[in-house]
Amino acid sequence: MFANENKENHVEGTTDETLIKLPSSGLVQEWTPAKDVITSAKGAIPKNNPPTPQAYKALAKYKKKREEAESRLAEEEQKKREFHAKPMPNFKTCHQKLDEQVVIHYVTVPLTPKVLKHSQEAQEKFKKKLENLKREEDELRKFQSRPATVLKTKPFIPEKSDVAVEQCPFNLSMERRLQERKQYDEALRRRQEERQKQEEDDRKRLEEEFVEEFRKATLFKAQPYSRDRDMDETT
Repeated sequence: MFANENKENHVEGTTDETLIKLPSSGLVQEWTPAKDVITSAKGAIPKNNPPTPQAYKALAKYKKKREEAESRLAEEEQKKREFHAKPMPNFKTCHQKLDEQVVIHYVTVPLTPKVLKHSQEAQEKFKKKLENLKREEDELRKFQSRPATVLKTKPFIPEKSDVAVEQCPFNLSMERRLQERKQYDEALRRRQEERQKQEEDDRKRLEEEFVEEFRKATLFKAQPYSRDRDMDETT
């Protein structure tokens, strides 16, 4: 009796929402009761026509396609595992092709950097220049005989003349440069004197103008008598 009551209490505590308590026989319902469908709310589903999920309709189709793909992959793997013997090669044709083939020997040329390339060109130019200089020196060293014209010409005989040596006037460049320097110094002195004289005249003129302006400013000028001014002062 106490065991049945404890079992009923346990069922009530664990399955308040999903399980229904039965009489004290100890049986428990193993399915969830259907929930009440709300029909009064806006957009509610009618109770008589419950919707069927679309995924369950395509479940069989997806399952069939998956099985077909798995079977196809299994067949392909089985075919790959099968042993297929290759035919024996025709060595006669292979040997004939090798005999007819022309062997071409390729020469690999290394790629040199620009610095090395320019240095090689400079060395070649220098070598050519040395060869040209050596060739010219060899040509100059060659002995080339000249015709003996001295044997055919008459010997030099100096002529005696009775005319004495005439003296001609001459002018040294030092004297000419001395005259040019004197002229330059004289012209420079005149220009300096003219500039000093002009500066002195300008200074005197400015002083006279300043004195004249100062005298005009300090000169007393009598103002005429005005009766209206006296009346204004008295008022």
